[in-house]
Amino acid sequence: MTLLKGPGGTATFREIAQVENYGCLYQLRKAKIKDRSKITLWLIASKFSSTFNQSPSDYIDNLTEIGDGVKKGSLAKFPIYLIDLGKLPITLHTIPLLIVYKGVKKREKEIIRFFIEHYQELRRYSRFFSTIHTRRLKEVFTSFSGLLRKPLRRNGSKEPTRIGFGCTSDY
Repeated sequence: MTLLKGPGGTATFREIAQVENYGCLYQLRKAKIKDRSKITLWLIASKFSSTFNQSPSDYIDNLTEIGDGVKKGSLAKFPIYLIDLGKLPITLHTIPLLIVYKGVKKREKEIIRFFIEHYQELRRYSRFFSTIHTRRLKEVFTSFSGLLRKPLRRNGSKEPTRIGFGCTSDY
């Protein structure tokens, strides 16, 4: 069971209760699952409330950091993972999660730059990036425009090269 806060969403204690409820409902619907350890809960957010680690850490047993931006614990006997998109490393494997990150402008630009630099491997996510990060894509492309003076041309064409996610290169 996964609870993903919307772009820019902040996880609070309320979301912990909500994801626990989802786990309980799933367990009830799937009557074959008696052991809660067979259902893993995930809470993914762009950031976690500053008060988040106070009462939930009492509520989540054995809450430990297992990597940058990733914590693991046990919530009412359900294994739970907390994914902080603001701290998660930017890699080819984390991009599917980081697509929905919204928050610190500098980090958004780092994610976009990584996406552009690894476009061949990540092009299947281009529609999501162009929908969620339109403004940041334009800002990053504008910053690239200072690097090259003339537009890229394909096969001698007079038209600028189109990048697969609907933005025209203007560099």
